[in-house]
Amino acid sequence: MNTAAFRKLALSFEEVSEHPHFDRFAFKTPRRTFVTLASDGKDLNIKLEPDQQAMLVAATSAFTKLPNKWGDAGWTTCVLSKVTIKQLEPAARGARGRDAPASSAAEEAAIFGHSALSSCRTCS
Repeated sequence: MNTAAFRKLALSFEEVSEHPHFDRFAFKTPRRTFVTLASDGKDLNIKLEPDQQAMLVAATSAFTKLPNKWGDAGWTTCVLSKVTIKQLEPAARGARGRDAPASSAAEEAAIFGHSALSSCRTCS
């Protein structure tokens, strides 16, 4: 996935706008930021639910938990070159929250095809 494709996806969600955020770009609803995109477009930080974060980090090297309190709160780095729109869309839709239905861990497990991972509660 590239930066243009991610921007198109994020801005397609209801009431989402893009704003400068320090050295990144924030994608926000009227109530909160749900993704920040690096200025070089190589990665993004996305706010996930704990089970979603654990599943994605276990499923692929594209996702890593931030190594601090932000990571403990669900913030997760995603390397854009390592994912497809089909893989990232459910997580982004869930992170968008409020008006959009959150994706389930089962939906993401099917997308990443990681049923062999014993650490996943969905697949175990």
